[in-house]
Order: sequence, then C-alpha cells, then structure tokens
Amino acid sequence: MHMRRDFLVGAIFLGAIVAVGYLTVVIKGFSALVGPRLPPITITFPDIAGLEEGEEVRAKGVKVGQVQAVDYLDEGAVAVRIVLFADPRLRRDCSFHIRSKSPLGGKYLEIDPGRAAEPAEGTAFAGEFPSDLFTELGKVLAENREGIAGAIDNLNHATAALRDGKGILGALVYDTRLRDNALRIVADLKASVAGEKENLLAAILSDAELARNIKASIAEIKDSLARRETPLGVLLHDEGAGKDLRGMVGDAAALARDVRAGRGTLGLLFNDEALYRTAVDAAGSVAAITQGDGAVAYLLTDPASRIQIKDIVASLRGTLGDISQGKGTLGRLITDVELYDQLHALIVQIREAVEDAREHAPVNQLVNLVGAVF
Repeated sequence: MHMRRDFLVGAIFLGAIVAVGYLTVVIKGFSALVGPRLPPITITFPDIAGLEEGEEVRAKGVKVGQVQAVDYLDEGAVAVRIVLFADPRLRRDCSFHIRSKSPLGGKYLEIDPGRAAEPAEGTAFAGEFPSDLFTELGKVLAENREGIAGAIDNLNHATAALRDGKGILGALVYDTRLRDNALRIVADLKASVAGEKENLLAAILSDAELARNIKASIAEIKDSLARRETPLGVLLHDEGAGKDLRGMVGDAAALARDVRAGRGTLGLLFNDEALYRTAVDAAGSVAAITQGDGAVAYLLTDPASRIQIKDIVASLRGTLGDISQGKGTLGRLITDVELYDQLHALIVQIREAVEDAREHAPVNQLVNLVGAVF
C-alpha cells in the first residue's frame, strides 16, 4: 500500500518536472522534441548592440527562431548564428536588423524577408548596423547628459518659482485678482471674436470689406518697408539714415537730461520758478499789448491800418527799387560815380572855405572895428 502510494507520488513528481522542462523549452522557442526544421543561418554584423544567445528571431513581428550563438571574429565583426523553426521565405533582397524590445532593454533579431522574385541562396548573410530608435535615443541621452541635467535643474527652479507665486505663471496661479483679470480679458476676447461686442476685432471678423482694407493696408506697409526709396525703407535699409536717427534719438535723450538737470533755457523754464513766472508775465504783457487799445493792437486788428501799412511798404519798396536803378537824385548819387566825385569835391571845397573863414575871422573883426571908429 505504501509502495503504491510512493510510486504514484514519484510519477507525479517526474511528470511535473518533464512538463515544466517542456514548457520552458517551448517558451524559449526551441522544441527539443521536434528540433529545428531548417539549417542554421549565420549573419555577420559590425556591431550587435548587446544581442545575446537565446534571444528571439522575428520575421514581420512573428517569432520564427532564436539566436543560437554569438562569436567575435578576428576582423572585428560579430557572427550571429540563428536557428529557425518556421521558414520566413527569404528572398534575394532580404535584410537582418537588431531591434530593441523596449526602452528598459533587451534585443531581438528582426528578419526582413524581402520582395524580390528570386529566393536567397546560401546560409551566410550580412546584417545591418544597429540603428533603432531606443539605441539612438540612448546615444543622444549619453552625449547630452550634462545639458539634460541642466535642463532638469532649470525645470526644478521654474517649478519652485511657480510654486512660490513668482513670475507671470506663478501670479496667474496664486494671485486671484490677476487670475480674475486674465479670465475677464479672455472672456472679453471671446465675446469680441463671437461678435457679441462692438469693437474693431468684431468688425474685422464680421465685415469682409473692412478686413480686405486692413489686409491691403498691411500689404502696402510691407511693400513700403521692402522698398528702399520710401522713408520707412530708408530707415530700415540705409545704414547712414539709421545712424542719423540713432543720433537724433541720442540728442533728444541728452536734451531731456539737460532739461531735467536745469541746464539751458528749457531747463531753466522747467526748474527755475522765478524765470518761469517772468516768462508767463512777459507772455501776458504781449497778449495785453496785442489785445488792448494801443497802437500795436490797432495795427494788428484794424483792417484799414493793415492795408495802409501794406501800401507804405509797397511804396517804400518801389522807392528803394528806383534808387537801386539810379533814378532820382539819390539814385544818381548812389549809382553815378562821376556825380558822386563832383559832390565829394564840392563838399571838400566848402569845408576848406569854412576853415579859411574861421581862420580870418579875427582880422575881419579888427578891420570892421577900425572902420567904425574912423
């Protein structure tokens, strides 16, 4: 009785071991019962990117075999020997690639059977250099490790600033008043776009003619900016004009600083209250003169006086014109050199006669006195 029970337990134990072994082999993709159906294939790769023995071999996503061995060759390449359980029907243009199973790791060998009409010959093939997405991503991460660490650090600082309510985003998140204002602006903009409010944006969206006019205006401004002969084009493209404009801006800034510092007439007017009051009083006096009952106000406001002054100025201008043309006595004196010389000689003679008379005046008085006595 005990022997039968022990035999049954042993049989069950051995059966369980056999079943577990069989399932393990089947899960790994190799059936020890039936064996591989096709001869092994050797693929030579320049790099296998971590592919190991026992990994899967897939064709169009279907598992068709496994990696049997990996050998490093003398010339620096790697030979990968695989066994196939299903025929992938390799064509002459078939190719072999090493892929990543997931971002966490693991590799498998992918077979592209090809589309050529002729079948592939032989059991030795050349594989492609590994270049799948996860491998390239790993290289990029490794090459830019410092930059990525800096970006993560900046992101941490930005997150901390946002949590502390700093900056525009932090204020929008934690400042209720600013958030309400932003929501109100968004609501107003939405109402404007929907045409619920009468404003320029709603008019542009609803009035096709206005939109065309604005578009045409923008095109004209753009054309003016592109052409060099327009004022805006000159400012944008002419380096000399740009320097002049910057110089003018600098001069205006210097003038503003001088005014704030109280230098110059404008600065004194802005900062010296006494001078400002004097200027105001002077302006008031001028206004009183021009608006009062005096001669200046009369000349400024009386139309007849303006006409008379205009006539006087016209006559004076005509007289000066005649003089400049040599007409009249003054004109001849100014333009006739010979007459000027004669007049000059006459004046000289008169002056000499006056001097002689002044010198003989005592003698003439004595003669007149003696004549009066006798």
